[in-house]
Amino acid sequence: MPSDELQEEVFLTCRTLFAGPNAQLRRPKKVREVLQQHRHKILPLVNKHGLDNIADGARHLLEKGVFESNLRAKIQFPELFQLTPARGAQRTASENEAARSEAEALAEAEPIQGEEIEDREPLNEILTNGTLYHDILSLIQGY
Repeated sequence: MPSDELQEEVFLTCRTLFAGPNAQLRRPKKVREVLQQHRHKILPLVNKHGLDNIADGARHLLEKGVFESNLRAKIQFPELFQLTPARGAQRTASENEAARSEAEALAEAEPIQGEEIEDREPLNEILTNGTLYHDILSLIQGY
């Protein structure tokens, strides 16, 4: 099994090579062909580890599905996906802004005392409406 260091370097260097249909490759010969086709992109890695070791590392990651799933990549290499302090601060600021906007929207939506609230369809009925539910789910999933 390739070392953790090699696997990480192979992942970082080859993730664009094994995207899309190439993420499904498993045969050593096919993996090696892709690496040969893009040898100019991986030359420093080849000089450091050798093509055979890179091919073994790539095949190992392909078998684990790391190139086809960001979640699997995050599990395999959590340190690569950690937030830097600057990005963490930016994310916190963004979340705070979203919370403030939500609070303002809720405050505006509260009825004025004495104002009658018109009957509204309960949320669960709206969400179980097939078309609307499908549209919301598709939007969330990015389809």
